[in-house]
Amino acid sequence: MSAIGKVIKKLRNEHGWTQGELANRAGFPTHTAISKRERGDLQTDGPDRRRIAKAFGMSYESFMDMVEEAEAQDRGAETGIPMIGTVPAGSVTRHWQLWEDPTSAEEFIDRGDIIAADTFALKVVGDSMLPDIPEGSIVVCRRVIVDADRLPFHAADLVVVSFSEDSDEPGVTLGYWQPRPDGTIVIRKANAAFYDPIPMDLDADPPSVVGVAAVIEKRIRTRLGR
Repeated sequence: MSAIGKVIKKLRNEHGWTQGELANRAGFPTHTAISKRERGDLQTDGPDRRRIAKAFGMSYESFMDMVEEAEAQDRGAETGIPMIGTVPAGSVTRHWQLWEDPTSAEEFIDRGDIIAADTFALKVVGDSMLPDIPEGSIVVCRRVIVDADRLPFHAADLVVVSFSEDSDEPGVTLGYWQPRPDGTIVIRKANAAFYDPIPMDLDADPPSVVGVAAVIEKRIRTRLGR
């Protein structure tokens, strides 16, 4: 099914119309004009797209926005999300760099509902995020810009942080973003009984934090490994 076919079928179902009803409203002679377009067996040119958009009571531009979004989803589904390594849920560890090029990945995972192209995936190792995130789970991330003047996170947002070689604990870790009353930021672990919060100094010179990624989806590994 083509991207435009998916959009036509989605909108038709939302309106509760049969293919024949949509064909009649859009000025096509029979329902096969719609069924072939939904399957992708018949090309839908500019004038036909305008007729279909009008039948749904929407502008041509809005209709095409939906088509372009569906096309983006199809492209993402074809490439998948690059799995570029592991991230420690424990002490900060020197074994992966946040700025590593995701295009070098050799393994990909299914995108599911994620459309954004600039995403990458990491497998969780360690126990500091128990019971929230067991070892072997997958976190899907997007890198974001963070400095002392730009703090795009809220308390308890899940993040991956890369600390520089000049910091007290160089390397990478996974945890919860936690602002403190004094204005400082720490990375908090779910398994707080065994792991202390890790401080972040965003004003350090040279910088102690060289990269931060927001976790936009967790794919939790169960005890059975599913």
